Amino acid sequence: MIRVGWTLLLSACMLTGHAKPGEGQTGTASSRSTLAGVYLAQQAEKGQELYAGRCRSCHTQAAHIVSFKSAWTGQSLAEPFQYLMDEMPKDNPGTLSAEETADLVAYFLRLIGMPAGTDSLSADPEALKSIQIDTLATPSRPG
Repeated sequence: MIRVGWTLLLSACMLTGHAKPGEGQTGTASSRSTLAGVYLAQQAEKGQELYAGRCRSCHTQAAHIVSFKSAWTGQSLAEPFQYLMDEMPKDNPGTLSAEETADLVAYFLRLIGMPAGTDSLSADPEALKSIQIDTLATPSRPG
């Protein structure tokens, strides 16, 4: 009887002391970084064309660079993706397709200095949850 109790106690300690395979310290699924190149250059070009036609009348590129970095750094790509899907364009929210939204996100990633990669950015919000938005550190100015 005592042996069973110790076995259960030891098992419980082992389960609570270790993350599941594929999980980090926070318990979230392992993630990729936008610094690794998560979109195609052609996709960002399509996003730029879409931006020029549907977004530029309300937003400036410079404003997006600052706001995208401040609002989304450290978040998953699913966050800005879903925001764009639900809230944009301002004059007709919710009318962007998933592919158009992925192209816009790719363009925003290019704007903030993220490198292009060899695979297209997914238009699946679930897949985007595993990609974390990281940004390059801004070099400090001398003196």
